Amino acid sequence: MTTREPRYTEQDVAEIVALAVYRSSLCPGGCGYPVAETTTREDDGPEYSARSTTCRACAALLEAQRAKADGAQDNPDAPARLWRISMRKAVS
Repeated sequence: MTTREPRYTEQDVAEIVALAVYRSSLCPGGCGYPVAETTTREDDGPEYSARSTTCRACAALLEAQRAKADGAQDNPDAPARLWRISMRKAVS
């Protein structure tokens, strides 16, 4: 009979369960705040404000994808196209 160490320790399992419990307590809409806070009545709960910022890397990717898609509606390989973003150093 071969005896092996368990794949996960009790500590590993406890941490995985704690992470699952934490994630399940967050708003499923994606804001990242606890659902218990975000779903309170407006009169009783905290106030929230939203602001936006643009990820320039994502914007560059979207721009390149849209430019490529403009002339290639009939391209069946388009869903398989892999994209890469590279950063250029700013010139001072």
